[in-house]
Amino acid sequence: FFSGPMAVLPDDVWVMVYEYLPRFKVRATGIMQTCSQLRELLYLRHAKCCLRPSAVPHFVELARRRQVQELHLSFDKRTRRSLRDDEACLLASALEDSHVLTHLSIDLSFTTVGDAGARALAACLSCSPALEDLHLDLSNTKLGDAGVEALALLCNTPSLRSLSLILRDNGLSDAGAEALASFRSAPLLHTLRLDLMSNEIGDTGATWLAELQHCISLHTLDLDLGSNHVGDAGSQALAALGNPLSPIRTLTLDLSSSPLLWA
Repeated sequence: FFSGPMAVLPDDVWVMVYEYLPRFKVRATGIMQTCSQLRELLYLRHAKCCLRPSAVPHFVELARRRQVQELHLSFDKRTRRSLRDDEACLLASALEDSHVLTHLSIDLSFTTVGDAGARALAACLSCSPALEDLHLDLSNTKLGDAGVEALALLCNTPSLRSLSLILRDNGLSDAGAEALASFRSAPLLHTLRLDLMSNEIGDTGATWLAELQHCISLHTLDLDLGSNHVGDAGSQALAALGNPLSPIRTLTLDLSSSPLLWA
């Protein structure tokens, strides 16, 4: 493959060609597989990985030697033990070194990651200069309100435009909802998904979340408060999200299985 004119192309040109191709399928079966030289150059630049917790140190070592731009990361739930806080902190340290990371999806659901792991991830990602799109699933973990307060640091991520936080079944209270209302100050955020189903959020928390109407850049909001404790007062507060003067243009609001008192 590397013969004639193709052999003299510099690495940065190959990276530009690679970025031009459609994501994942064409990249994995096409250009990156043509020779070991390209595989070495492009490996982990755009990656989709499912890891065992024991493989985290090896992955971190690889990630620190690569310029990761797009990463979809999940963890094998068939293993006997799940990811721990210390391993989440180690993972965070590797992501902190990736200054070109633009798209990140991490599925930590059904792990034992708690407040310390969430705090480490939020601290590094909030300083990630290029991160535009973040999906973080912490459903059914050991996350508490303190961890959610740490996740609120993500509102300071300088380039963040799209954020999805899946926080189901964590026993979160009104204090956690108050922390999430901090995203009203995110300067560039235009799409926000907060999946808070099956927690302990009540009217006070719902009232805090209604403050998201004041996020000047937000045009799409998906808020799931199903199976919480939102009653009449909280629901009326949330109705303000549909205010025509609000910048929100696409609103999805789920209050299923909530103790609404309207007749």
